[in-house]
Amino acid sequence: MNVQTADAKQGALVSPETSAAARPNPWPRRALGSFFRTLCAFVDKHRLGSVVRSKVSPATIKMMDNLPFAFRWVDSTAIDEIEAVLCEVGGPSLCRDLGMELSRSLGGTVVQPVLRAAFFLFGETPESVFGNLDRFFSPTVQGITFVWTPADGRTGLVRATFEGPDCPDGAVHALQGSLQWVFDELLRKPGRVYQAKLIKRDHAATVVDYEVSFGP
Repeated sequence: MNVQTADAKQGALVSPETSAAARPNPWPRRALGSFFRTLCAFVDKHRLGSVVRSKVSPATIKMMDNLPFAFRWVDSTAIDEIEAVLCEVGGPSLCRDLGMELSRSLGGTVVQPVLRAAFFLFGETPESVFGNLDRFFSPTVQGITFVWTPADGRTGLVRATFEGPDCPDGAVHALQGSLQWVFDELLRKPGRVYQAKLIKRDHAATVVDYEVSFGP
């Protein structure tokens, strides 16, 4: 696999080699069934079901046909396959839209009690959200960890570590959309999460940085 830094125009982090069949199982990352259900609903909404099914493994097709229970944990193999296809056919923009939809759906249900508790303790500010991303993501996604480094009061850096090898570009772009949701819909305050910069990708993990700015 040829690794390269993020391309600002095309949004590519690596060459499009996404042979999911060769990936180990169980996968280090996993998500609630509600996450997978929202992902499949997004695919259907954009009428990409046929395209996705033509490119993913039989096991993933079976899971799409028999959706997991909302609160059952599923490994990320099927999720990675679908996100890789979405990135291939729709590019980073479609994956960012997916991330927004995932945060919109899960942030208003499963994660909502955690958000309320954090806002009560730390206030409704961008810093309180970005400084507690592990707390917010852990009820629905495991195997992704975050470090928030504030800069000058108006900017900061989110470092995200995706455990396991060959994390697809689609997942990285989707996370950008999920983080942008914090400004656009959760806090309803101006701000921007910039495209990820690839720091490391190896057999153990993929590490990326997202620059964040507050204000107009």
